[in-house]
Amino acid sequence: MRLDGKVAVVTGGASGIGEASCFALAEAGARVVVADVNEELGQAVAAAIREKHGEAQFFACNVTDENAVAAMVTFAEETYGGLDCAVNSAGGGAPPTPLIDTPTEVWRRVWELCMLGVAFSMRYEAAAILRRGKGSIVNIASDSGLYGTAQLGPYCSAKHGVVGATKCAAIEFGPKNLRVNAICPGVIDTPAMKRAAARGINWSELVPNPMGRMGEPHEIADACLWLVSDRSSFVNGQAISIDGGLYAG
Repeated sequence: MRLDGKVAVVTGGASGIGEASCFALAEAGARVVVADVNEELGQAVAAAIREKHGEAQFFACNVTDENAVAAMVTFAEETYGGLDCAVNSAGGGAPPTPLIDTPTEVWRRVWELCMLGVAFSMRYEAAAILRRGKGSIVNIASDSGLYGTAQLGPYCSAKHGVVGATKCAAIEFGPKNLRVNAICPGVIDTPAMKRAAARGINWSELVPNPMGRMGEPHEIADACLWLVSDRSSFVNGQAISIDGGLYAG
């Protein structure tokens, strides 16, 4: 699967699934804008791609800031001449908390980051891709966007929103040669999972799967690469679960 000459934006590109996606797309030949709020880590990802003779630039972006998202897309167009694809991986959750005990500010923070950040990103990415004439957007949702998860009300509802927005966008943009899909990972071994483990949260026990392990970021990134490539040219409006068979039964 090659992306030679293509331009990609990856939000949340400094770590975890976003970082792995940056490397996967760059290795396939894409010119990548690594977008994240963490400048130190994001710059390091872009530099590592360039060291491997890929093309990448970092752009500091908080996806909850609409103006920052617009500037991110403008940066991609001005730097590389356009935009062909995007992986919207920026997100975050909160420690498991019973619904009635979850503070209002937590609901707002998680919704703004996970849902509104994807909405802003799609708005400006789609406009740029349509100017290019053809492309693909991948939104990183979650298995929690497909099924209810106890004590994860804000995160679960936001990720359901990502899946819904993905399907709406796919219907709107499909006739214009812009495909929009979502990936719904299960428990993935990311820095966020490691931080949760440090707080005593064992996701692999809370959410077991038949394969008996957490997924790796590159296993999600490979799916992102397929979805932004022409090898998935008839895939549109899907929410693809990658969870080791968690919900197979």
